[in-house]
Amino acid sequence: MLFTINKKHTFFTLLMLLSVTIVYSQEVYKTQVDSLFQVAKNDTVFNAYEDLSDLISRASGEDGEKIFKYAISRDSTELSRMFLYQGYGRNLGKIGQMDAAIAYRRKGLKLAEKNGIEGMVVYYHNSLAGAYHFKSKLDSATYHLNIAEAIAENNEKNRGWLWNIYYNRGLVQGSLGNLDAAAYYYRLMWENIKNTSNPKQKGFALYTIAYFFTEAGNYPEDQIKFVELLSAHYDNKDPDVPSGHISVQSLFKDEIKKENIAKYKNIVHLSDSLDQINSFYHSTETLVRIYGAENRYEEGIQYLKNAEHKILGVQKPHFLIGIYQALVKNHMDLKDYEGAFYYKNKEVQIRDSILSEKMRKNVANLEVKFEAEKKDRQIAQQALDIQKRNSQKIQLIGGLVALGILLLMTSVFFRKRLRYQKTMTSQKEAIHKQKVIELQQENKLLALNGMIEGQETERIRIAKDLHDSLGGLLSTVKAHFNAVQNEVKMIEELNITQKTNELIDEACTEVRRISHNMIPHALTISGVPGAVEDLVETLQMEGFEVELEIKRFPSEVPKAKQSMLYRLIQEIISNIRKHAHAKSILIQIFGIDDGIGLIIEDDGHGFNYKDAIAKDGVGLKSINSRVKFLDGSIDWDTSIGKGTTITINIPKV
Repeated sequence: MLFTINKKHTFFTLLMLLSVTIVYSQEVYKTQVDSLFQVAKNDTVFNAYEDLSDLISRASGEDGEKIFKYAISRDSTELSRMFLYQGYGRNLGKIGQMDAAIAYRRKGLKLAEKNGIEGMVVYYHNSLAGAYHFKSKLDSATYHLNIAEAIAENNEKNRGWLWNIYYNRGLVQGSLGNLDAAAYYYRLMWENIKNTSNPKQKGFALYTIAYFFTEAGNYPEDQIKFVELLSAHYDNKDPDVPSGHISVQSLFKDEIKKENIAKYKNIVHLSDSLDQINSFYHSTETLVRIYGAENRYEEGIQYLKNAEHKILGVQKPHFLIGIYQALVKNHMDLKDYEGAFYYKNKEVQIRDSILSEKMRKNVANLEVKFEAEKKDRQIAQQALDIQKRNSQKIQLIGGLVALGILLLMTSVFFRKRLRYQKTMTSQKEAIHKQKVIELQQENKLLALNGMIEGQETERIRIAKDLHDSLGGLLSTVKAHFNAVQNEVKMIEELNITQKTNELIDEACTEVRRISHNMIPHALTISGVPGAVEDLVETLQMEGFEVELEIKRFPSEVPKAKQSMLYRLIQEIISNIRKHAHAKSILIQIFGIDDGIGLIIEDDGHGFNYKDAIAKDGVGLKSINSRVKFLDGSIDWDTSIGKGTTITINIPKV
């Protein structure tokens, strides 16, 4: 409690605070309550009562009720109940029973007013305001805040409550949609807590204020100021632990929206001009993530390079690591693997430099220890010289002891150093292996991409050759043959010309069919939907019962990806023709939020998927390879005699 001073916790008080997270047995909580009441008899500043209130509020709902009821049975005086209602009210609010919490807080308020304890009066008015805000009763919340603020301002002992009161006022004004008033109270909140010695309260206040100004979006200077203060708060706490910045990063998790581009451009510019490096880094990172979500990677890379140049001038290696990680991701998204590899190396160099700096500090510490040990040895040697005058035996024993200590310390030193070197070597080997694996995977993807593109190019060439060369040649042969047919009536009577003419027509039809299969005309004109509709017509002419459903097919799918998707469908239909012995086929193609969904189902004989893969089925492996190349996922649902259902999901990117 803020209105008490000089807290001196007894052994039992410390025992209570350390055990609040355990499941309370009947004997444990009764012992704790009895001990605190025993201490409270001689406690003139209410520390024991406060600890009892904390014990109740931090317990689980069921345990909190048990402790509260037992404590009331042990001491039902007005002073005791005033603190017990405080703890139980917080416990009820924690588990969502807000009406019951309000009822107990009102009881506590009456007792505090009756006994003239202003600190508790301020607490209860402030906590009631919070409860009414939770229930959206903003007029009631404002009423209690007015009273709490008036009391706190008139008494120096209670001014420590003002920051919490202004926090609740900011919440109320925010709920009313009055952002300027909310901003005013959050600034007052900071002015009243910035000098506190409680790091948890200060961190909570900074995070709350920075979150408000980040969400509001109308106060860029305030956002920069409080993001900088919050970052500095964690830096001062432990500058070598970057996990302290997790809270800062979480401020921006909901800011990744296209409409925020102008806002964060302005914040980046302001942060740069004001040399507010923490705000500059986090705002740049947020802007780059927005550009990434909009596939505007080049613009994001430019901002990252500007940030790299600025951050190189300050001692923020962890920020450089974040910049290089973002550069690697953006270059990977652009398929610029050389650029990604370049920045990955820079990231690794920064990480190595951090490790080297830590190692340098460790070496410096060892040197200090060595010098201290050296002085200790000199002192020991002087002592040995004095002892030598008295007794040769004592000198010999002392020398052996000193030598043993030296050997032991040297052995420990070299053993630790050897263990450290092994650890560093294994870490470097792991990083090297990871790099090799990543490069191998990239090379495999590039090779597979080249193979598929080569296959598609070869299909186009063969289709053109069939259509332009062999098709034209057959047409010429037919024209000549028709001329001969008109002149030679006797040959026609033998029916040879008719049969030959039919064979040439059939050859021309077959050339057109092969050319169409190699590169369907509908695929170039209307994409996958049109090409699949042509494929369905062909299947229906072959006697299959085909049902086709195409819904919300994305319009922005690149032609190369549409061609790959069509070849995948063509390969699956070819497998059904050859092996399934099916009568009906269902084809469903539909757009989903993160890409394209494909379901192909037949009523054929089905098969054992594991056995088919084990026998090196070329068709299945080809289908799986195409899906993998498209970064998709495939599910085979089949068994002998029950047909086959194939479900495929292809992402947009």
